Amino acid sequence: MNKGKEKRIAALNETQEKRRREYLEKTEKAIIKLSQMNQKLSFAYIAREAKVSISYLYKYPEIKK
Repeated sequence: MNKGKEKRIAALNETQEKRRREYLEKTEKAIIKLSQMNQKLSFAYIAREAKVSISYLYKYPEIKK
């Protein structure tokens, strides 16, 4: 594999990881906010508050917990 391709792959992986952390943080904040407001915690409510898709929430087991 040439160095240019390796750099592009590394950059894509870094961007994906950054986005994953960002969305996880948004999701955690949404859960806290909904809990403080005594709102029902469902994937639909959390997804709407965090502005992520429901399928995103199912994708990560740490969110399911």
